[in-house]
Amino acid sequence: MGNPVNFLLKLGQKTGFIGTGVDEVTNIVDEGLRYMDDESAVREILNLYYSNMDRGSKLTTRGQVQDTDLGRMKVNVGRVPLQETGRTIVQPENIVQPEPLPLEQLLEEDAVIIPTMWDRSDLGVLTGVNDQQLAFPVPLQAGYKYPMTAENFEANRYGASNQSPVTTVMNAARRASGQVVDKKTGEIIKEGRPVYGVYTNMGGESNDYSTMVSDTVLSMLPSSKIKKKDLKEFDELMSSKIEGWPGLEGAEDNPEKLNEVREFLNRPEGGDDRKIFVKTMELARWNDAGFPDIVSARAATSVPDMLGMGTGDATGRVVGRIDYNAPTTTDTQHSTYPVSIPRVAGTPLYRVATESGAFADIPRDLLLPDYLAARRAEGKPEVSDTRAITMSVPSQDVTAKYIDDIMMELRAQENRGYPFNR
Repeated sequence: MGNPVNFLLKLGQKTGFIGTGVDEVTNIVDEGLRYMDDESAVREILNLYYSNMDRGSKLTTRGQVQDTDLGRMKVNVGRVPLQETGRTIVQPENIVQPEPLPLEQLLEEDAVIIPTMWDRSDLGVLTGVNDQQLAFPVPLQAGYKYPMTAENFEANRYGASNQSPVTTVMNAARRASGQVVDKKTGEIIKEGRPVYGVYTNMGGESNDYSTMVSDTVLSMLPSSKIKKKDLKEFDELMSSKIEGWPGLEGAEDNPEKLNEVREFLNRPEGGDDRKIFVKTMELARWNDAGFPDIVSARAATSVPDMLGMGTGDATGRVVGRIDYNAPTTTDTQHSTYPVSIPRVAGTPLYRVATESGAFADIPRDLLLPDYLAARRAEGKPEVSDTRAITMSVPSQDVTAKYIDDIMMELRAQENRGYPFNR
């Protein structure tokens, strides 16, 4: 098939990729471990990945026993070695940078914090994975960077998801605020406190629900070497798992067929089918037969410096004041998620930062110390925290001790360097 990527990516070409932060192609870069010259930095990231596999860094359920700096161990990896993964991406430029989070201001406001748990999806337009040029450019519409596009910032959108998760977050924000409303008239009897949503990252496999991973996998298909019989067997298996499966056979050299599959997977109710598609293809039977490498696709759609991080280790990358009295909207600028979470108009976006103003990450247990301490006291395991936080969306008061604990962690980070494996 012809390659539309080259046609599209002429310097200055208007892209039309809504929600990506890319209006014109002005900055195309190669990123990832395969493009890093500093071998010690690559080893450090790999060791971080190995150390945190049971905490959410893993990019696949597959495993191979390998010799590592940490000893011989089972490593969660696909067909392509981690150090050979990389991507080519049109970086976003039409974005609003967050400001350093003023913790003392939140204390003065008597503010309350709630977690907003999102995946690791990046922002921009993906055009290549490893050494494979994609059959079509893939729009990346972000996890924590979502509210940073100029369009979303100006429209006061803090986040986007399906209706049920958005309703849960909005109800949690109202509850945390302490606002009192007359149930009969809807009149606000008592004004609520400011509520700030704080991003906390999900695991390395969390992008599967969005259109980004399945789009990337499909766009890798034409340049993958797959036998006809394997495509046929894969389609037979998928037909038993997904009703109405259109089939991959013929899509490797037929753009119209490829687009048919893409439209099927990208339909609004297709999230679970996208997960089934991706998680099936990552199995050894298909990965070893030359199907697109799922680890590479997940890495390519994710924020690069999150590689190796455990769940919750990138907490604080975006913070926004949630407008819990504003209506949600269905104009989201996101191809996966149809409902928005509103931000208070005119308020900035923030990011956790050191005393010098340098952006930094904090671990999730510093975001929700009271809630997580109570779970440990009840004997509930850390492995179940993610689901519990997502379902309940707990809150945390901003107190002097809360601020001191965060600042002590940030000072410790500066002293020992970053990234690090806590």
